[in-house]
Amino acid sequence: MVLQGVSKREDIYGNYLFLNIIEGSKEITNVHHILYASIWGNAMDNQVYVPYMTIGKLSSVEKMNMAFAKIMNMDSLFETSIKTVSVEMIGENGESRIIIEKELQ
Repeated sequence: MVLQGVSKREDIYGNYLFLNIIEGSKEITNVHHILYASIWGNAMDNQVYVPYMTIGKLSSVEKMNMAFAKIMNMDSLFETSIKTVSVEMIGENGESRIIIEKELQ
């Protein structure tokens, strides 16, 4: 997997900064669709999924925008291999619980 460039997103869950995936996104998207289809059937088919790696969750939109302004021109290239896939359930209070974990070969 190769990551390069940053993006940001504000949604109901928080204010996030992401590393963009530029190589390997097809494979990650396929895994995503398989997992969601097995859990929700075809209910998620109309959702567009864009793979990313979260690098930060900020407490406000202002802090997210300030952090993004500092790193938006970052052009570093990151390469990694995925060895384990984890499915995480986020609780009502933001707690994380791993419900499935699978090592890849």
